[in-house]
Amino acid sequence: MKTAGTRHYGKFFSLFFLFTLLALHLFSFGGQALGASLEEEMLSELGKVRDSFAASEPQRGQFSDEGSYSSARKKWLNDFQKASDGVRTIYKNRDGRFTEIKDAIKSAGMEKEFLNSGSAPKTPSSDIDLTEMKPGSAKKLANQLNSKGYSIRPDPNVPGRYVDPAKKLVIWETPPNLRTGSPEWRNWVTSRAGSEDTFSTAGGLFETSGGKVGAKDPAGAVLDNVKKAMEAGIGKNPAGGEIDSKTVGKSVKKAMEWTGTTPKKGEAAEFARQAENLRKGRSWEEAGITSPNDPPEVKNKKIRQWLDKAQDSLSKSYQKAQRQSQKITDGKVKELTEILNKKPPMSKADQKTWRKLTDELHTISKSNGETLRNIAEKAPEIGGKDHETAGADKPRRHGNGPENGQDHDQEPVCGQDSAGNKKNSPEGDQARASQKTGGSHTPSPVEAGEGRNGHYYDLPGIRSPQGIFRLP
Repeated sequence: MKTAGTRHYGKFFSLFFLFTLLALHLFSFGGQALGASLEEEMLSELGKVRDSFAASEPQRGQFSDEGSYSSARKKWLNDFQKASDGVRTIYKNRDGRFTEIKDAIKSAGMEKEFLNSGSAPKTPSSDIDLTEMKPGSAKKLANQLNSKGYSIRPDPNVPGRYVDPAKKLVIWETPPNLRTGSPEWRNWVTSRAGSEDTFSTAGGLFETSGGKVGAKDPAGAVLDNVKKAMEAGIGKNPAGGEIDSKTVGKSVKKAMEWTGTTPKKGEAAEFARQAENLRKGRSWEEAGITSPNDPPEVKNKKIRQWLDKAQDSLSKSYQKAQRQSQKITDGKVKELTEILNKKPPMSKADQKTWRKLTDELHTISKSNGETLRNIAEKAPEIGGKDHETAGADKPRRHGNGPENGQDHDQEPVCGQDSAGNKKNSPEGDQARASQKTGGSHTPSPVEAGEGRNGHYYDLPGIRSPQGIFRLP
């Protein structure tokens, strides 16, 4: 039986000895097989740390009470994390990718033309995501780095993305300046939503670019995190498929942070801490979700239970995000209605506001809908949860949805209506408002059918505090 005087496990000396051996091994010429990558070296060393701590893991039967066991296990896990993080720090310092890229950007005079849309790489396993802020810069940087030995090519499956898989580098072009609602625009949004490892919604792009791209929309931002988690394997059986635990943890935690739903206490707070540990690149064992001594079937069961909690967490974040997005949409509808209530002709400032707000509402609706559809098609067990949540409190279908042969997305983007008013212009919109309401410029509330994107409403037909306003 362990006593208070013998429960130190010689941790100070064992950790000191471990780090000394590790440093000697890492910096000795014969420490690693020639040709092994930096990432492979790091993973090998992390495996040795794991094995060392598996041998010293506290067992419940060694302690006289639960409190002593919990305290010893907490210290053991903390030491395990520190030792593993120490290995990652050593290899982070040996990883010169980010420095090379920054130097290439600086030498080309493009310091203000790129945004680090991910985060600085913490280990050789980390991806690097850059987004150009000036059209043409992504291609220019790719050429610059290729001259230094990189192999950056346009991604054939994802529009606007350059990749070098060996360097784990992604460079994004800014979204193309396409006319909202045009066939090219619809194709771009649909293609982006169906591509892996992308943020495809206006809300997701807004958050990852620091507000420089896209539009504020918490629901879309959470949907993008659901999409990323799905692609990372949140719905997989741990026994049968590889799961990107870091991406799952990051997606769960970002969805919490972007909606202000991070729990502060209890089991939910512990779950959030575990998600943050995974986000930092720690293993299932280091995050405290499994034990290094768990048999495979026990480990897989624990991981699956945790992933189930992760799905529930994302669903809760999405519910909160929907309410937040609804408030933002209500504000835009109110602003648009106020513009319509003004005596014509519409001022240039109001025309600019009108175009901005209607473009945002169109883009949010389309990108969210396509992303949700993509999730539901590829992972029905995940998409179903969010789709059920999304359908709450929506009005009954009426006779202008796709089920009755109409698709709002297929309406021509330009041209004239039957009265000779220009379509999709503030002037034509205001004229039709007057015609439809007998001279009043206030659009009347009507029940709109579901757009083809499920619960999201394509303009015309967006949710307002009074119901569904059909903006002309």
